[in-house]
Amino acid sequence: MNAKVKEAIAELEKLPADEQDQVAEAILDFAARDDRPELTEAQKEEVGRRLAESAPKFLTLAEVRAHLLRSRE
Repeated sequence: MNAKVKEAIAELEKLPADEQDQVAEAILDFAARDDRPELTEAQKEEVGRRLAESAPKFLTLAEVRAHLLRSRE
């Protein structure tokens, strides 16, 4: 267990029992989730390729929004 988790537990121990139960349920739900995104090998290779580019293309927020709006059509 890392220091941040220990710190959080120390703070949670100060809460009333019913609030501790609520937080515990939330933590257990978080830990049990099975929706962590995983990349395929091809996606991992593509990310690596793009990170290695010497002059990567960056989009402005406006360009990203425009692209997302176009993709909805």
